[in-house]
Amino acid sequence: MPTKKYNPGFLTDDELVDGFRVRHPEFRSMVETVRRCTGPSNTHMLVVGPRGSGKTTLLLRVAAELRRDHDLSRRFVPVTFAEETYCVSTCGEFWLEALNRLAHQAPRRSGDPDYRLTYRELRETRDDESLSGRSLGRLLEFADRERKRLVVFVENLQAIFSQLADRKAGWKLRHTLQTEPRILLVASATSRFDAIDDPGEALYDFFQVRRLRPLDETESADLWEGEARVRPSRATIRTLQILTGGNPRLLAIIARFGASMSFGDLTREFLDLVDDHTEYFRSQLESLPHQQRRVFLALAGLWRPATTREIAEEARIKTNQCSAQLKRLEQLGAVNVAGGSPRRLRYYLTERMFNIYYLLRLRGGASGLVRGLVRFIQSYYSLPEQISLARKIAQTLNGSDPQQLQIALGVLERLIEGIPENAKWQLLSVRQIGSNSDELMGLSKTVSKLLSGIAEGLDCDYIVGLAMDGQFTDALRASIGFVRRFGSSIAPALQSQVAMVLAVRGAAYIGLGRYDDALQVFGDMEVRFRGSQAEGILDAVAVAELNRGIALGCLGRIEEALESHEAVVRRFGGSQRNEARVPVACALIQSGVLLGKMQREEEAIGAYEEVFRRFESDEDSSVSSWVAQGLVNKALTLGKLGRFEEALGAFDRFESRSWGPDSQELRECRARARLGRARTLEQLDRLPDALAVYERALRESESTPVNDTNVSLMLLGKSSVLELRGETQNALLALDELATRFDGTGDPAVSAIVAHALFEKGAILSSLGHLDEAATAFDSVAARCEGLDSPEVVELVDIALRNRAAVEGAVGKLDRAVETLTQALDRHPRPDTRKRMQALFMRAFWRLKANDEPGAKRDTVEALELLPECNTDREKGIGWLIRLTVDLGCSVVLDLIKRSSANNLLLPLATALEQELGRAPRVAIEVLEVASDIRRNLQELREDQNADRNLPPA
Repeated sequence: MPTKKYNPGFLTDDELVDGFRVRHPEFRSMVETVRRCTGPSNTHMLVVGPRGSGKTTLLLRVAAELRRDHDLSRRFVPVTFAEETYCVSTCGEFWLEALNRLAHQAPRRSGDPDYRLTYRELRETRDDESLSGRSLGRLLEFADRERKRLVVFVENLQAIFSQLADRKAGWKLRHTLQTEPRILLVASATSRFDAIDDPGEALYDFFQVRRLRPLDETESADLWEGEARVRPSRATIRTLQILTGGNPRLLAIIARFGASMSFGDLTREFLDLVDDHTEYFRSQLESLPHQQRRVFLALAGLWRPATTREIAEEARIKTNQCSAQLKRLEQLGAVNVAGGSPRRLRYYLTERMFNIYYLLRLRGGASGLVRGLVRFIQSYYSLPEQISLARKIAQTLNGSDPQQLQIALGVLERLIEGIPENAKWQLLSVRQIGSNSDELMGLSKTVSKLLSGIAEGLDCDYIVGLAMDGQFTDALRASIGFVRRFGSSIAPALQSQVAMVLAVRGAAYIGLGRYDDALQVFGDMEVRFRGSQAEGILDAVAVAELNRGIALGCLGRIEEALESHEAVVRRFGGSQRNEARVPVACALIQSGVLLGKMQREEEAIGAYEEVFRRFESDEDSSVSSWVAQGLVNKALTLGKLGRFEEALGAFDRFESRSWGPDSQELRECRARARLGRARTLEQLDRLPDALAVYERALRESESTPVNDTNVSLMLLGKSSVLELRGETQNALLALDELATRFDGTGDPAVSAIVAHALFEKGAILSSLGHLDEAATAFDSVAARCEGLDSPEVVELVDIALRNRAAVEGAVGKLDRAVETLTQALDRHPRPDTRKRMQALFMRAFWRLKANDEPGAKRDTVEALELLPECNTDREKGIGWLIRLTVDLGCSVVLDLIKRSSANNLLLPLATALEQELGRAPRVAIEVLEVASDIRRNLQELREDQNADRNLPPA
């Protein structure tokens, strides 16, 4: 099929039918609606969808069917307007254009009137009432002669109504279409508009409306296969579906371009793809007025759903101006609402490829695309906690009331039946409980027998217990003595214990971060116990092989780690012994986590499903707990892939299943499920449901305690949902509860979450204008993160300091703002170049406000030297330079640029400054056009009384 880039109207009927890959349900429904139009009135239809969603192709396909189907062609004549109709501003001009299209499209027989001549004659009519009546009369005359109804297909109806000069035109059209059965209107629009939504407007409740949804995975794959002649892989089509938003036009473009490529090749060639289609993208941008274009490009640069304030800051215009432009862009179908609350809507570009076009063409590099893809399709999962059966039982019993203790002890007795002597972690927990409760010991003969039967193995128990308690150094020291004492023994029971102690030694090394030492231990075990079939030794080998995979994963040797986990499943997967089944289940879970890190999410889901398939009916809690984790991990992975409804189904499956006796591990798993469900509901914009899940989870955590990390994440998530719902004060209360509840916690993960909560509090307070309180919140972030050095925490503190400086400057504490930025610059011996550049520009700005012009110049000089290295935030640096020009002056900034290594990068800005100084530099026309925009920007900043509040983002 020949390629028609943007206009399906050039295709023949056969080409349309051959290339019609998707929208089949909509097509069949519309054709059936036309077929039923036999009475005194018609059902008029409106198809709503953003540009590229397939509206034109769908309407043309329906028109083609009216010509191809024998029954329909006897009853209807399609009349199709052009995709863009600019000549209609009155009711008369609407019918005149319909006549023009009929004259060119209807077959003409000998003796028939020449409607082309009629059209040319009617064009001379100046009175619109007369033009409307005569044009409509000729159309109805044709319908009567042919004994058929006219089906008028009109594209972009919202644009036609936006250009109507006659306010009564809409009502006239409605009257005709309601009372005249010989004409049926089938129209399209990029979005809903006032004429159909306002009860006081002409077309309110007039159309049968069909909204075109984004293509799902199957439809996207069908479209791809039709264009590229090959069925795409699931990973490829899912990635591209996310990237394009299920937009048929963009999927078709990419499919044709990448027909012979792997996804990796396609990504590397994206720049050429955008070059090839720049004509389309540029035409769309150029159609926007200047300020709308600024807002549109600001949203493209953010590449995430953003609030009006965030977009205004990026576009460097006032919030109220930005809000007005967003409304117009929404009406045009260029942006849509993507969540938020009624008071703080979040907007996103309707056509997602504009983001990529912006980042590749206007920001000049593929790194933005890569970051965007990663933002869409990549997240990370931590390794599941390794908690033994003994610890779970101990925590359950110690945390129960007397009645619950009786029940829990009965469960414990059933579980420990058949546990071999070398499974020491269960026995250690029982010993700890027994030593603290004579009453418990008297209630359980099974426990008493197990404890009294242990002799030499007690040292092994002790070593296992040390490792389980996180006392890894003591566990290593004790294991050396144990192996020295019993390592040469040939007694089978002792050899089994030696094997288990060695496995624990390797695990202790992992706990200390000494992964290479752990691998050495596991390697020695493989040699030492090769060929042994003793059950106790095999149990230890299974644990060692599992931990070997964990150590390899921690070293980043992912493929080797996967091989190690696969070896556990392969070697011990057929065993019916619980001591082997637990490592097998754990190995499958670990494999799923590693596959997720490698972006092989479908394989990860397969690993989690394998856990469920193998152990679904296993009633042993030490195994079923892994089944629970697998089901929750599957749900979270589905959410990561954007398959939110499937994720909710997996969470439902987890909730509906009985997992046996309650345990700490199961409670943590349930907490993770609650968090995942709430976040999934939030993604679906079901905010009341998400809030209810968070509140339920928090209530449950009070009666059945879970770890502080999960509780703090629940409170943070609750605050986020409350903010999205516009309940700002309640959101602040949730953040305060989080900070107060975990004040002074020693858990680094929880401290980081508290710091994040304080940052969110500062952001909310700043948006409310409570700048002093916001500064205090931002100041607290660094204090909470003291001693933490993860990249995420370091980034959070840096941003908090820059935000604190911004609010300090905004309230007139200029010296404090400068000091804060100095603190940010001095935090790291080797600071990130991007962060340092931003901090320097910010400090220059506030120094200038504090009348320290020499200091401001020094900071600007240093920032300019860093600018060429900052590929990702270069545009922010340029924004700061433009803002600094207002106060430093064009001559000073131009001189600083000319003397810097960034001179070539800043040619448009330098050109603008030279023009401001009355010079006429000889540069390319494109540079002059950019310079013109910069000069307008400068003028707006000079005139804007609130310019100091609309600074480039920190």
